[in-house]
Amino acid sequence: MGCRGSCFSHNPDVAEERELIESGHRVDLMLSGHTHGGQVCLPGIGTPVTNSAYGQRYAQGLVAGPLCPVYVSRGLGMTVMPIRVGVRPEIAVIDLRSI
Repeated sequence: MGCRGSCFSHNPDVAEERELIESGHRVDLMLSGHTHGGQVCLPGIGTPVTNSAYGQRYAQGLVAGPLCPVYVSRGLGMTVMPIRVGVRPEIAVIDLRSI
């Protein structure tokens, strides 16, 4: 995989791949997009459709992945249908600092 420290993957499902988990690489944070927040989020239901094999898990925001935290940005674009309901577009600004 080649990820060390932080990892960028358009598709957050990569965080679940056995190859990455068993690679022995140190990954402190993965930054992703791909799901566009599901584009539709309904009160009490959540995001009925996402572009993730893991459903709402990787729809948006900071998620505890099996190896490291995964931040999934909602982004600005859309996929398949040009609609957003209850999912505001997002430009994420992430300040990384060494500790």
